Amino acid sequence: MGLFSETVPREWYDEMKAQRNAAIAERHAAEERYASLVSQFVDLKRQEWNLSPQGFDISKLSPMAGLGPRTQLAIEEFAAGDPELRARLINTGTAEAMARRAQGMPEDEIDAEVGTLIQEGDQG
Repeated sequence: MGLFSETVPREWYDEMKAQRNAAIAERHAAEERYASLVSQFVDLKRQEWNLSPQGFDISKLSPMAGLGPRTQLAIEEFAAGDPELRARLINTGTAEAMARRAQGMPEDEIDAEVGTLIQEGDQG
């Protein structure tokens, strides 16, 4: 083989290319396994240290999360820092919203009606 002639036969080239592609695929699989192991390790450490699971949002557990923004604002304004009144208004708002959802009302109308009901005060 001379300096300017073909360097390798086509079969050798194809074989080396297939080996390279197999090695790349194997490397990607190893990286995915490693990422999975790291994720599992992080989850275990979060549990060991009594931390919330990754992606957990505690605000979704709040009873206020089920109420619309207008209702939430009405509760905060009417309660004016009184925790017992705030809890009562949240319970009332949740009950009223659930009753209206059972009737099939749209969420924006539920929010408007329950917010208005709370702003008007205790009528009963």
